[in-house]
Amino acid sequence: MLRLEPLIAALPEGHALAAGTHVDIADLRDEPLVGYPSRHRSVIHDAVQEACRAAGFTARPTEVAETSTLIAFVAAGLGVALVPRSVQHLRITGAIYRPLTGTPPTVALAVATRSAESNPAVHRAVEVITRLVKSDA
Repeated sequence: MLRLEPLIAALPEGHALAAGTHVDIADLRDEPLVGYPSRHRSVIHDAVQEACRAAGFTARPTEVAETSTLIAFVAAGLGVALVPRSVQHLRITGAIYRPLTGTPPTVALAVATRSAESNPAVHRAVEVITRLVKSDA
């Protein structure tokens, strides 16, 4: 694990909740959600589902496979999303980010390789990713 990262809200720029400084997950109850795939048990998918359950509702997001696509859907006004905080570095016109109220749910960020990986380029990439992620904490 590289670090635990809090979830934040991704909202269309003109959304009513975008006017505030923070978003309460319960306020997303009647909003269309965009989320990560449920297949293959995404850590982020599971964290969003649990956060919504804790706020008193069941999330039924439109599922997309890529983070950039998810934020593009949000920017286009197709829904709102809960994403790891580092996603806010992905600047797509029309999407804004707000922290969650209270103690936000977190997800573990990790990097994985094959157990017997011998390629020096892969090892170097893991070193660079680890350094960058830890310096952005």
